[in-house]
Amino acid sequence: MIDTYCVPMAVTSITDREGKTTTYEPKCRQAVDEGVADAATDIMTGVFTRGTMSHVGGIERPAAGKTGTADNSYTAWFAGFTPDLASAVSLGDPRGPIDHPLRGVTIGGRDYSIVFGADISGRIWKATMLDALKGIKKTPFHPVDSSRFGGCNSCAPKKPERDEADAEGMDLGDTPRQGDGF
Repeated sequence: MIDTYCVPMAVTSITDREGKTTTYEPKCRQAVDEGVADAATDIMTGVFTRGTMSHVGGIERPAAGKTGTADNSYTAWFAGFTPDLASAVSLGDPRGPIDHPLRGVTIGGRDYSIVFGADISGRIWKATMLDALKGIKKTPFHPVDSSRFGGCNSCAPKKPERDEADAEGMDLGDTPRQGDGF
């Protein structure tokens, strides 16, 4: 994941009438801690394996992304990236998404009661990225620093020892378990 922010530039160079060119360099800065970016990327790869894009499938290389559906299905989108290329697809009715939400519509001969981000936007993203990345060597994402972002093995409540539970009048069967909302 890119962790650098560069101020958008409308002009990168100017050539005067004598042919002298002046170039302007982007002003960039690190915007996100590299380790945080790697961990966030790792999480977002799950959209293809266990998330909303799992029924669409990945692009046969490391990829990550996020689906989205606006309130009331006004728009639907998918934004995704590989280490080499990022793109996004947004879908909405050109007549105006508020008056014409993506509910009860027929698109490409298929009826949709509601259009979600993976339905059409995700499929367009996948087809586009497969084509755009043809012939580009597969690059891996940076691995996650598991010593820093190793999951939550230590955040589950500790089971009280027998005498602590008895002292509080709690039966061990009442001990909260991970996943019980604690």
